[in-house]
Amino acid sequence: MMTDGNAQPRGKWRPKGLTGAVIIGFFAGLVGYGVGKFAATRSGWDIDTSMLDALGLSGVVALSIGGFYLLVGLVLLAALAAPKVGQGLLTGPNAQDLVDSRSLYLMQTAAVVFLGLALIVLTLSGPNVWLNPVAGGAIFFLLMIAGLTFWMKSLPFMDELMRAASLESAVWTYGFMLAIGGSWAAVGYLGLVRAPYALDWLSLFWGFSLVGSTVAANKRGMLDE
Repeated sequence: MMTDGNAQPRGKWRPKGLTGAVIIGFFAGLVGYGVGKFAATRSGWDIDTSMLDALGLSGVVALSIGGFYLLVGLVLLAALAAPKVGQGLLTGPNAQDLVDSRSLYLMQTAAVVFLGLALIVLTLSGPNVWLNPVAGGAIFFLLMIAGLTFWMKSLPFMDELMRAASLESAVWTYGFMLAIGGSWAAVGYLGLVRAPYALDWLSLFWGFSLVGSTVAANKRGMLDE
């Protein structure tokens, strides 16, 4: 988001409005999945869980992260459609920022939506799921190309502060991937836990990209209410 180059780092950030509701709903959905599946298994109820079983926990997590990307995109679209309303949905930009930086937000919104759809389509592709692997893979790469294209087109519209935050977010993402994903892979290699699947790595990257962006933006005072 376009911000004042003199913005100062701040210590705390709290999600507000629809943004906070989306974050809470994401984690609540994961907890609900675990509790519901455990209850259905232990109770002996005759509940058809074949769809969830085909996905597995890795698939459910990937779908949740992809869905979170889509919800973020919807929040951004709502903010762009009604800037004054959007000021209450997002932390950071005010209504005038949303008007002045409309091209930037539109391209970044498109990137978020396409990348979220890419992860969802890939998760639903495979021999035991819903989409043909070849067709699903082709759609995945097309969506990835579209998402990355829109993201690259947004770069010239970023100010110096936002570009610095983008670089820092990449560092945070790499750090989280190495610390958490690398540790998981290490103990999996030792046979202490299940090693991460390919889809787990994608979920980690998609998820930590969001976390890294949030941490970097917050450290630079870009999420001020």
